[in-house]
Amino acid sequence: MNFIPTVLAATQKSSEESDAMVPEIFGKIIAAVVIVVVTFVLATLLRNWIHRIIRKKQGDRHKEVMILYGRIVFTTTLVVGIIIALTIVGAPLEYFSGGVGLGIAFSLKEVLVNFFSGIVLLSNDKFNLGDFVILDDGTGGTIVDIQSRATSLRAIDGGEVTIPNSLILSAKVKCYTKNPIRRHAIEIGVGYGANLKVAAELIKKTLKANENVEPEPEPMVLVNEIADSAVILQARFWTESKTQWWVIKSDLTREIFNALNKAGVDIPYPVQTLRVDKDSSDLLAENPHFLENLKEIELQKQVLPSSETVFQKSPVETAATSNF
Repeated sequence: MNFIPTVLAATQKSSEESDAMVPEIFGKIIAAVVIVVVTFVLATLLRNWIHRIIRKKQGDRHKEVMILYGRIVFTTTLVVGIIIALTIVGAPLEYFSGGVGLGIAFSLKEVLVNFFSGIVLLSNDKFNLGDFVILDDGTGGTIVDIQSRATSLRAIDGGEVTIPNSLILSAKVKCYTKNPIRRHAIEIGVGYGANLKVAAELIKKTLKANENVEPEPEPMVLVNEIADSAVILQARFWTESKTQWWVIKSDLTREIFNALNKAGVDIPYPVQTLRVDKDSSDLLAENPHFLENLKEIELQKQVLPSSETVFQKSPVETAATSNF
C-alpha cells in the first residue's frame, strides 16, 4: 500500500503545476490579443501615412498606386503581428507550413487568386479608377473601386456591378477612356436628289460649331451607303473620353437635323415603288371594279370623324393610285 501515498503526491504535484499554468496561459492569450489589436491599429495608421505621403507628392493622379502600396503595408504589418501573437501563445507554426497551411491555401484559393489579381490590376496600370470599360460578355461601367477581392463598376443606369478581379484580368476588356479622346459616328440619310457635297459641308460646319467636338482630329463626313430610300452620310467626330458623350451625340444629331431642314436638304421617308407589268394588267382586266373599290375605300377614310382612327396613305397606296 506504499504506492498510494506516492500516487497521491504525484497527483497533487500535477494539480499544483496545472493551477500554476492556467494564469500563464491566460496571460499569453491576453498578450496575443493585445498584440493583434495593436498591430491592426498600427497597420491602419501606416496605410493612412502611406496614402498621405503619395497624395502629397503626386496628388490624386496615381490613386491606384496609393491604394496598392497602402494595401501591401497594411497586409504585411497585420500578418507579422498575427505571427508574433501565435508565437507568444506557443502555437506550432510548423503546422501552418505543412498540412494546415495547405488546407487553408485550398480553402482560400479563390480569395488569394482575386487578391493577387487585384494587385496586378493596380500595379500594371491596365485600368484606372474612373475608366469606362466593357467586358466581352457585355458587362460595362465606370471603375469606382478595385478591392482585394473584386472590382466595382458603376453602370450607366446607376447600378453597381461587382466582378472578381481574376475575371477582369483574364477577360477581353475594351476601355473607352484609356485615351484622352474617342471617336463617334452619326449616320444621316438624304434624298437621291440632294447635293451630297452641300449636305456634307453643312454637316461638317455643324460639327465644328459645337464646342464639345475636338478640332483635332478634324471632323469628317463620308458617303457611307446608297440605301433603298436614301444616301447614307456618316459624320465622324472626336470628343474627350470622360465627357457625357451620349448627351453630346444627341445634341449634335438634333443640330444636324435642324440644319439640313433649314437648308432644304431632303431627308426622305422610306419609299416603295409599285410597278404594273403585263401580268398586273391582266389581273386588273379580270377585276374591272378594283380601282373604283380602292377609291371608295380612300373616300371612306377621309370622311371619318376626327375622334375615330385616322388613316394615312402609305407610300405603296399613293404610288399605286398615281400609277393607275
